[in-house]
Amino acid sequence: MARTTAVGPSTTRTSVARVKTSSGPSRRKWHRVEGVTAVQSEYSLWWRTPEAEVLPTLAELGIGFVPYSPLGKGFLTGTIDGTTPFEGSDIRTSIPRFAPAARQAPAT
Repeated sequence: MARTTAVGPSTTRTSVARVKTSSGPSRRKWHRVEGVTAVQSEYSLWWRTPEAEVLPTLAELGIGFVPYSPLGKGFLTGTIDGTTPFEGSDIRTSIPRFAPAARQAPAT
């Protein structure tokens, strides 16, 4: 877990813990030790994984949830299809659901 400290205009110090994996017990421990107030995770109609365990645990602990990428990293905007090119530095090039074959509309 990496930790960064940000100082805002009112000189209030905010500790931000960045954790690559999380589970219910881990979230409870972070909340107990660090006083977590919010967790950020991908969440959209396409990626609803947080609904199973994350959201109930956060609700139980009174921790806020900050969703990112509500439009599926651009896919749900209707502007991405099988021919849409992504630059090499685009994170979507490493995500299987953005592989060209996965982005093709099924034949009807």
